[in-house]
Amino acid sequence: IGYPVESYNSATVTSAQMVKTQNHIRFTLNNGTALIYDYIIKQWAVHSNISANASTIYNNQFTYLTSGGSIYTENTANYNDNGTAVNVSAKTSWLSFAGVNGFQRARRLLILGEWKSAHTLTVNIYYDYSLTIGQTVTITANSDPAPYQYRIALNQQKCTAMQVEIIESQSGAGGEGFILSNLAVEVGVKRGLNKVATAAQYG
Repeated sequence: IGYPVESYNSATVTSAQMVKTQNHIRFTLNNGTALIYDYIIKQWAVHSNISANASTIYNNQFTYLTSGGSIYTENTANYNDNGTAVNVSAKTSWLSFAGVNGFQRARRLLILGEWKSAHTLTVNIYYDYSLTIGQTVTITANSDPAPYQYRIALNQQKCTAMQVEIIESQSGAGGEGFILSNLAVEVGVKRGLNKVATAAQYG
């Protein structure tokens, strides 16, 4: 279960609480990070803004103590951290629609969701397992587009795989910026494997 968050093994767990109202278990770490395991969908999430020395469930709400002696209780009606906006980010795994090392033409990416308040989205696209960003698109959503749909034309259509990263930013205290429902990619698949350079071919 813990394999996806093994990169945090060097940190010390300072507390662990089951937050039943949100269907997850929250592990706070000594580096200011919290690891969230949703036991319904069996997925991990990471919060980078919880510096907890200890925690408990108080009045059915997650409550934690900082090293400075401050006590914070979660308020699910607010979408900021003590007056500071908490921005959401998400990154897909590598999307290979033509199988392992197949050859695909990914033409367009469609973002589907629901607008809640003013925000900006930065969408980074990675291609062919490279860690370097291949394309960046900035979307300003100051008002409800109704429906919340944005289409992005992909610069590098011929690829073996692609990865999508979405980063939200808000000004001031912020709010619930958006709900991400789905991502859709228009793809055409070609027969055979992806082409490689002559120097990489043998036999």
